[in-house]
Amino acid sequence: MSEFIKKTDTVRFGVTTHNPSGGALKTADEAPRWRVFEEASDTSILDGLFTVRTGYDGTYRGTFDATIVNGFSSNSYYEIHASGKVDGIVGRAIIKTFVLDDIYNANMVEISGSKLAGTYVDANVQLISDDATAASNLELQYDGTGLTGATFPSNQADLDTAQADLDIVTGADGVNLLSGTQTSIDAIETDTGTTIPATITTAQNDLDIITGADGANLLSATQTQVNDILTDTGTTIPGTITTLQSDTDDIQTRLPAALVGGLMSSDVTAISTDTTAANNLELQYDGTGLTGATFPSNQADLDTAQNDLDIITDSDGVVVGDAGVDKVWDEATAGHVSADTFGAALQPVYYANIKYVKDAGNASDEYAACWYKDATPVESGSLTNPAISVYNTNGGASLFTNQTMDYASTALGVVRYDSTLLTPSGEPFVVHVSGVIDSVSRTWKQIVGLDDIF
Repeated sequence: MSEFIKKTDTVRFGVTTHNPSGGALKTADEAPRWRVFEEASDTSILDGLFTVRTGYDGTYRGTFDATIVNGFSSNSYYEIHASGKVDGIVGRAIIKTFVLDDIYNANMVEISGSKLAGTYVDANVQLISDDATAASNLELQYDGTGLTGATFPSNQADLDTAQADLDIVTGADGVNLLSGTQTSIDAIETDTGTTIPATITTAQNDLDIITGADGANLLSATQTQVNDILTDTGTTIPGTITTLQSDTDDIQTRLPAALVGGLMSSDVTAISTDTTAANNLELQYDGTGLTGATFPSNQADLDTAQNDLDIITDSDGVVVGDAGVDKVWDEATAGHVSADTFGAALQPVYYANIKYVKDAGNASDEYAACWYKDATPVESGSLTNPAISVYNTNGGASLFTNQTMDYASTALGVVRYDSTLLTPSGEPFVVHVSGVIDSVSRTWKQIVGLDDIF
């Protein structure tokens, strides 16, 4: 049976991996992976890598939070699948199933910390729909403290106050108005002074002044004023109409007499109030041409670029032509030295030939180095700051480091160093020589040594 897990809970689970041959616990080739599948979907909603339990071979733990952000929803069924590889063999298993539920059935025995009596499973309601404040307010409503606020349920004290106010108006029976209230209403109905009836009379008189006694037509004085407006030939309606007509005629003189094909011809003298922009647009399209780095390219510029491209691609736009190939091979290599490029691969190769001499009758070991650029020895003077270091391959300890080498002869191009720190027989050593050639520091390493002869 699937486990029920509450939404937002942390889900914890584990898995073990075993030797395919004997079944014993064995650590996987790499960290196993877990995936979570929802209902019948074959696409995982969440996945991750297991963490090995320290000190335990083949034992792993996993965890995630069952939250909406991670893709989980209430009342849905979920499976946790584990997969891993041991000795190159892949295994897979369902290690946990559960249903996500954010509602628990329980007898409420405690609300926000206050105990209630009951014989069922104890439940302390800390949240109502994920809201801790709502649970605390519910506690105040029912633990005797009381809850005050316009949006909260009314309490018995509020109801008692309202009932007392109602009794004042209706009497204790809650049906008939009290005699005092009724007397006040009667006084309003019979008032002949400044209250309701008198106010109605005043309003009717004012209305008669506007409409006449018949309540339909305007007073003759009002009608006379309307007639005056209709016949006015000075500064009111007719005069205003005349002015509007004159303005319209003036506008018409600035427009073409007729449209051409439903369109009106126009001369663009400015673009966004800029007359220079309009002039440049004219140059662009009247055949004069417009030159400038910030203006649109013209066909001549495009033709020039196409000609240059044809030189490289041999006019077919795909294969590089002979002229383009020549330009590539004639390009100087000095500007193409980025690592892992063909340009870098074509750079000269610098290396050194190191000679190590050790003999029993001499109190020093002799080292000589001849540097080469490609296959040509580097001439004397072309190598500066020559130095040598020697390291024991057994442990990496240095015999000596960064000792200056001297030219054996200005004509030979060979540098030499004699060391009184002798290498023992039977041990290989690494000789590291360095120097500056063509303004760049160069290094070379070579293994040397003398067999132990009995």
